[in-house]
Amino acid sequence: MRKLCYIFICIITLLTVPMQAFAAESISDEDSVFYGAEWYDPNGTCSGSGSAVFGPGTLPSSVPEPYNRIFTAAARKFNISAAFLAAVFYGGEHGNSFPEPPPPYGHGAPWATSWAAAQGPFQFLESTWRSYKVDGNGDGREDIQDLTDGAFGGAKYLAALGAKNTTSEAKLRKAAADYNGIHDPSASYPSNVWAAYQKFSTGSPSPSATSSPSGATPDPTGGGEGSVYILGDSLMVGSYYEGNKYLKGFLDTKNINAYVDASVGRGIKSGGSDPSNNRPAAEKSGIDAVEIDKDVIKDAGTIVIELGTNKSSSTNAFKQDMKDLINKVKSINGDAKIYWVNIVSENDSDYTTYNTIIEQVTSDENIYFIDEKSKNINLDGSKLHPTDDGYKKYSQTIADAVGAAGSQNAAECTSTGGVGASGYKNPLRDIRGLTRMRIDMGVDYGGSGPFYAIGNGKVVSATTSSGWPGGNWVSYQLTDGPAKDKYVYVAENCSIKVSVGDEVTSDTVLCELHDSYPYSETGWAVPPDQGTTAAAHNVYVEGDVTAYGVNFSDLMKSIGAPPGVGNRNAAVGSLPDGWPSWR
Repeated sequence: MRKLCYIFICIITLLTVPMQAFAAESISDEDSVFYGAEWYDPNGTCSGSGSAVFGPGTLPSSVPEPYNRIFTAAARKFNISAAFLAAVFYGGEHGNSFPEPPPPYGHGAPWATSWAAAQGPFQFLESTWRSYKVDGNGDGREDIQDLTDGAFGGAKYLAALGAKNTTSEAKLRKAAADYNGIHDPSASYPSNVWAAYQKFSTGSPSPSATSSPSGATPDPTGGGEGSVYILGDSLMVGSYYEGNKYLKGFLDTKNINAYVDASVGRGIKSGGSDPSNNRPAAEKSGIDAVEIDKDVIKDAGTIVIELGTNKSSSTNAFKQDMKDLINKVKSINGDAKIYWVNIVSENDSDYTTYNTIIEQVTSDENIYFIDEKSKNINLDGSKLHPTDDGYKKYSQTIADAVGAAGSQNAAECTSTGGVGASGYKNPLRDIRGLTRMRIDMGVDYGGSGPFYAIGNGKVVSATTSSGWPGGNWVSYQLTDGPAKDKYVYVAENCSIKVSVGDEVTSDTVLCELHDSYPYSETGWAVPPDQGTTAAAHNVYVEGDVTAYGVNFSDLMKSIGAPPGVGNRNAAVGSLPDGWPSWR
């Protein structure tokens, strides 16, 4: 009888102690996970200790910082409600409290470990953590004790347990119960979580609950700087809604939330004929669609317009139509970055003139210009639409442009003019609006102003037809310092100011950087007889972080420039023996 009592007591204990990790079965996450530039920097700096800072949290003020931003970002990544993630932490794991977090997020005590060895802010057992661990802060480790890693891991696990894209009480209670390991939605743990969820939901709808205007199909734009509104014609239909849906895939991979209103046959002031994407404005002209979609537009951080293939009545009319549409968008949202995509189709001789107008008007109206035409997009037999391969390249260009613009993919930084221990000098010291971007073959930066050489050297290559986005490329060989004889390049949207053979110093302006796509990239180059390419080109696949890129990012940090955004521990390739280190 005593043994039976002991067993009974143990069972009651197991049912009442919060311990999500008993539900340790591995449930595969359906999403590919790309953390590229989404890591949370707890210090809110560009020091490189974390990475780009997340945008503001969407939860009410009753969820304090840093929890608000971290939970918002983690929930958005895995398509669960931020209020629900906060509720699991608050009502489920921490007794209706937000304790002072331990360093580096606060000055609190280390997270408690339960009698069952559940650890960290989200109380994972090691066995469950192995299945759902996430490197949320970009330090190269999946740390069960780290607040950001734990929040991303918790969101990933809750999504797998059924909390993804739902606000259903039954589903959320079940997910909370399974997270706790008790599997009873009516028990105290899920009840506490549900009560907290209702509290935190006030004034902060979850991504899945975000509704589109005028009865449109719900679309989780998330709002604010991280969301994108795209207006287009049949080329956007083909990129996002049909075939391989390359644009949707690329945006999802970059964790960019997009509302895409596209219609076959749409012009700026002429309506489309194919409501294939179930948007209420699908049969409307571009300018009418903007009016219908204004509630989405006013919350967007980035706006992309892809119109022009379906021409206006004349080239003069097209110019005015562009200005009318741009001004209407600006009247709704004057803070968003606005991009206009030029025309790739070749079935009409007027398109050359139209593209000239697009470039001129985007400059006049101070908006951004995506040059798809220079990409040599493969077209089908009609010369109107891209081939499958063409759509892939077309979509990648747009995704890269809006990804660079999004606050989750870039961080505005300060840049000092100091000289590093290497003797090299920060080449970005006078850039206005400097924004660090991803590490790839080199490091990408946005902003405007003079781009200097880092030290003494000689220009070995300078061209405007390099094959890189924007065409521009300049490279020089360093003639002193730790990297003597190495080659450095600056490429893309930077107007060249030097010529081959010029001697340069750290005060020489190599090129003038322009703050629009494709921005700029700088890094280690190959010798000039091997072409206009980066040293990492042999191992690079689009989106990779490379060892050469990480090394150059370290160099930039060492001389006062902000480092690039990327996970150094995921870098591909390796550096030659004896290559200088800057750490």
